[in-house]
Amino acid sequence: MRSLKHSKLLSLFKTLEKQEIRDFKKYLQSPFFNQREDVIQLFDYLLQQEKRKKKMWDKEVVFQKLYPKVTFDDHRIRMAISFLFRHLENFLVYQQLFGDPVKIKIALAQIYRKRSLPKHFHSTIQSTKVLQDKQPSRNVKYHNDQMDILLEEFQFKATYERTVVQNLQEISNTMDITFISLKLRQSCHSISHQSVYKTDYQFDLIADMLRLVEEKTLLDIPAIASYYYCYKAYRNPENIFFYEQLKKEILKNSKFFPASELRDLYLFTINFCIKRMNEGFKQFEKEALQLYQQGLQTGHLLENGMLSRFTYRNIVTMSLMVQDYEYAQQFIHEYYPHLSKTHQQSAYSFNLARLEYARKNYKTALTLLQKAAYKDLLLNLAAKTIALKIYYELHEFDLLESHIAAMTNFIRRKAIIGYHKQNYIQLLKFTKSLLELKPYDREAKNKLLKEIEESKIVAEKSWLRARIIEKW
Repeated sequence: MRSLKHSKLLSLFKTLEKQEIRDFKKYLQSPFFNQREDVIQLFDYLLQQEKRKKKMWDKEVVFQKLYPKVTFDDHRIRMAISFLFRHLENFLVYQQLFGDPVKIKIALAQIYRKRSLPKHFHSTIQSTKVLQDKQPSRNVKYHNDQMDILLEEFQFKATYERTVVQNLQEISNTMDITFISLKLRQSCHSISHQSVYKTDYQFDLIADMLRLVEEKTLLDIPAIASYYYCYKAYRNPENIFFYEQLKKEILKNSKFFPASELRDLYLFTINFCIKRMNEGFKQFEKEALQLYQQGLQTGHLLENGMLSRFTYRNIVTMSLMVQDYEYAQQFIHEYYPHLSKTHQQSAYSFNLARLEYARKNYKTALTLLQKAAYKDLLLNLAAKTIALKIYYELHEFDLLESHIAAMTNFIRRKAIIGYHKQNYIQLLKFTKSLLELKPYDREAKNKLLKEIEESKIVAEKSWLRARIIEKW
């Protein structure tokens, strides 16, 4: 590799925030961690290049900056790159470990236990308990930390205070809560994924755990209750009670979960609504939109202030489905700055085009579609599909035929994943058949409608169906 451009070092370096850069600089300057000056110089070089418009990542250029008047040595520059990369990895691990005060205290208590320092151990374990109680979260991690604290106490007493009553029952109970909450949470991930991707997962032990939750009345524990109702809702979709309880748990227990976990709970609940919508229960369209709105208001659907372009698109989809065009417009403009720079313009133009299409402002929609370059293959195809529908609605049949030909060639050139390719090929085939329908040929219309209905894989089936029905 003659350039740093696609190196693991550079890709990791580009994820650093300003404060991390400042802290890592101090880390490298500490002789306890790093004693190589060329590693510091390499880091400074990366910082300088990031500020330049024309960046110079060629290894020979970098080498000359680090070792002037020395003949290029590929091994030497590779070693400097490797050392800096390892230091950056270690720094990020160090940051993560020291970002958890409870884990630090538990580790310190373990050190004092192993060094046979009872007074140090007792004061540390007590302060750990105080710190643990002050934690706002009551999620799986909280119960896991609680179990580690109890295990440290047990191991200390087993060694130094053998005559003291042991805390074995408390350990067992905490272990059960930790395992049940963890297993339920993971089962919710699996069942949610299964409903979308038609994958089969085994849910061993779940029946026994659900029975245990109900028998021991563990539903007052947020880490269990939220995932219990989530799992039950997915398994019993016709029983609306579990879905309603899940929504209540999210609101009631939001203070007990970190933002990332609340985001998952919102998405589990939204995906449940989408599943019910796909099964024909239209009332879940509004439910899904309300959950999205609630998640936006609380900030739980944002990650570090950023909104996923997929969530952005899904919220627009829900707004259009319930025909709340005013909210769709407000949302598109308001959350546009929260999209990543890479996808910002394309997501904004595409979703605004969808809104204008829904409002039947076809020419405006077409202009918006032409404003962005759609590097994402599936987004590109979705944009081409809207254009196809617009040409049809405007009766621009010559343009439509050219568009079908161009889109067909585009699909054939691209290695599109499985069913996506078939979806769009079928759409193009049926659109061509639509153009060939004679106004009074009822038999041909019935035949085409039947063919569309029986096709398992076809994009825009409802649109195709509606175009035939309007020809009656």
